[in-house]
Amino acid sequence: MTNLDWGAEEQSFPTQSIENWEFFIGASDESGESTTLQCRIEPKFARMIDEAIQDGKSKGLPLKTVSDFVRFTVLRGLRDFSQFISSENETLTHFLVLEEAAQREAHQTNMLTRVREAVTLLTQGLQILVSDGRNDYIEARDRINSFLIPILQLAGDQDFLMKMYVRELFSFPGFKRVIDALESSDTVLGPTIENSMKAYERITGESEN
Repeated sequence: MTNLDWGAEEQSFPTQSIENWEFFIGASDESGESTTLQCRIEPKFARMIDEAIQDGKSKGLPLKTVSDFVRFTVLRGLRDFSQFISSENETLTHFLVLEEAAQREAHQTNMLTRVREAVTLLTQGLQILVSDGRNDYIEARDRINSFLIPILQLAGDQDFLMKMYVRELFSFPGFKRVIDALESSDTVLGPTIENSMKAYERITGESEN
C-alpha cells in the first residue's frame, strides 16, 4: 500500500494563485471558430464539478456552466503543464502570452461595465434627492460617503478597481451636477468626498502624463 505524504514537497504542477481575469475565456476565436472537446469521466467528478461551479457562482465568479469550467481548466492546465515540463515550444508560449492578455482585457472590460452600471444607478438616486422639492442634500452626501468608503479601502490591494470607480464616478456628468448642487447649498462635503475628488485629480493627471 502506498503511503501518502500530503506535506511532501516533491516536483508538482505550479500552484500560483488564480487571478480573476483567468476565468474570462471565450468559446471561439476571433474568427468565430470553435471545436468540441470530449472525454468520459467518472460520475463523482461530474458531481464535484457541478458543486464547485455552484460555490463559485455564489462568490461571483463567471463560471456558470460545465463548459465554462472545462475551458478554464484546459487553458490553466496547458500553462501549468508547459511550465512543469519547461516547454520551449515557441508556438505554445506565444499563444499563452496572447491568451492571457486577451483574458485580462475581457476581465477589465467586464469590470468597467459593472462599475458604470453602479455609478449610473447611484447617480439616478442622488439626482432625485437633490431635485427641486426634495433638497435632501445631507441624505445625498451620506449616500455618496457610503458608496465611496469601501471603494477607497480598495487602495493598495486593488488599485486598478479603486481608480476605475473614482474616475468613472467623478467624470460622470450627472454626478458632477449632484456635487455642484451640494456645493451650491453650502453642504459640507466632508473628508471622504474631498479626498476622493483629490484622488480623481491625481488619477486624471496620471492618465494625461
